[in-house]
Amino acid sequence: MKNYFLILLFTLPFVSCETTESELTSSETNYFNKKSQELLPLNPANSFDFVGQVHYAISNSYFTDSNLPKTIDSIVYQVNLKAGIHPFFDDFLSTDYNLVSKSRITYLVSDPHTAFDSIVDDLPLNTTAKNDFRLFVETVLSKVDNDVDYIDIHNYVVLYESTIQDSGQLSASEKEYLLTVTSIIRHSVYAKKKRPKKNTDLDWYWLGAKFTGAVEGAQYGKSHAILSALKAGIIENR
Repeated sequence: MKNYFLILLFTLPFVSCETTESELTSSETNYFNKKSQELLPLNPANSFDFVGQVHYAISNSYFTDSNLPKTIDSIVYQVNLKAGIHPFFDDFLSTDYNLVSKSRITYLVSDPHTAFDSIVDDLPLNTTAKNDFRLFVETVLSKVDNDVDYIDIHNYVVLYESTIQDSGQLSASEKEYLLTVTSIIRHSVYAKKKRPKKNTDLDWYWLGAKFTGAVEGAQYGKSHAILSALKAGIIENR
């Protein structure tokens, strides 16, 4: 059984906060901005927020190395290595690290927009949920491209997450899938704001590859969502 207490210690030393965007009044917004920065990018109301935290921690560990790998093979190897030392992956089988194959990751990176649409089309979600999810991702990317403050993007993601949690049209497994992906998205945008991309591609292609990796991997479980998002995002931005 996963030791989630260790996971939280390994990732971000944050304190829980139950406030969501929908609960904030205009008079409370400034206080939130000034006093709650240390809580970002968490959303304790998301039961699967630990997925984004693990993703964020492994990403930070990866980029602390002085000599970063450049080839696809070496990036995949290094991501697997970094994941393997995180407590979340203690019980993960070595044969499962590449369940989403290198060739599949390469395809996701080569055309993340098309791959994203194709994956979402095949998800076992109702049409409304698919359309809402597409709009959510497009809106997040648009906000990033327009250099919207992270806290505003964070609140937008949290609001979308609350609609998922409150939905009576989604099953528990469908909610788990979407909330796993949104957690990675929220933490990834936060990381992007702290670590600008190295190449000259539009943010869609950098974050789009990472988001698409998460959407792909989450079909096979939370661990695969983390691994696929990391590999796709790092390979695209090498």
